[in-house]
Amino acid sequence: MVRVNLGCPNFHEGWVCVDLHPRDSAVVRDDAVSYMTGRPPESVSEIMTKNLLEHLPNVQQFLKACYDALEVGGRICVITDNAEWLPFYLPVAVPRLGVGAHAVKKYALKFNTVHYSIFSPMHLTLHLTDAGFSAVRANRLWRYAFARLRGIGFKRRAR
Repeated sequence: MVRVNLGCPNFHEGWVCVDLHPRDSAVVRDDAVSYMTGRPPESVSEIMTKNLLEHLPNVQQFLKACYDALEVGGRICVITDNAEWLPFYLPVAVPRLGVGAHAVKKYALKFNTVHYSIFSPMHLTLHLTDAGFSAVRANRLWRYAFARLRGIGFKRRAR
């Protein structure tokens, strides 16, 4: 059983963690899309990403690579920014809280990052479904004051 945590700079027991800028030596230094594309088909039982999807220029390419790498019955869990969370769009930056993250350029520059996309529950559901996942659901996360979404999907058959 191989479980992959993509965009995770810290090592977590029981997971293969992959990140472009790892903080631990046990984390694989690689681009998430390249890593998933290079995997043997249907070798992964679970994929987890948190705060990664919004940074990818081609979300469908990434999700399809994840789908192809999952074994039948495998699961993906994606946590990403919630486009419905209005503080993201305020014209003032409050780092660590996300306020202004999608409205103030200096917010992105401070963290040396770019957000290519932002998703509502409907968008996240459509992306996962279009990539081939079934039994897809997306919900707002109370733990993050609804600023984050969690999308879950399963691989029911080979592509």
